[in-house]
Amino acid sequence: MTYPETREHSVAATGGTPGDADQLWEHASKLLRDRLSDGTFSAWFSRAKPLGIDGDTFVLAEQETIPKYQSFNTAVVHTFHAGYDDSGPRITLLRQGCRTVRVRISDLSGMERVVVRADGSVVRRTTRKRFRVRLPAGSRRVSVRAIDLAEHLGARSSRLPRC
Repeated sequence: MTYPETREHSVAATGGTPGDADQLWEHASKLLRDRLSDGTFSAWFSRAKPLGIDGDTFVLAEQETIPKYQSFNTAVVHTFHAGYDDSGPRITLLRQGCRTVRVRISDLSGMERVVVRADGSVVRRTTRKRFRVRLPAGSRRVSVRAIDLAEHLGARSSRLPRC
């Protein structure tokens, strides 16, 4: 059985149409290419093909080939569930000395963006979940706003002692 036959069979079984899955994969792969290095994207997603959409589940398959024997193994199937992350990011601020704050964010999905402000001015923008930031001298208040890939918002602020 060749891969396209498997794909059509899977799309028909899930109730989606090939166009829906193709459009979703096209959009998702563009986002992944922007966020990942070329090597990482190539290693993990270069052979992935959309199979279909079943409710809130997007199904990707990766056809394994063995060039030496010119044969195909069974497809590796990956599923992505739209509703897996239903809570906002939880932010922890840890003060280290007078002007350094360590930020830790816990969430199931990655971060779309994280913005750190000191006394209302933006000090750092990132997509990382763990980092340190050195605040300007005399800063009295630090705030962090994080939005995850599922578009949930988390916010935390803290007053800093005088040093």
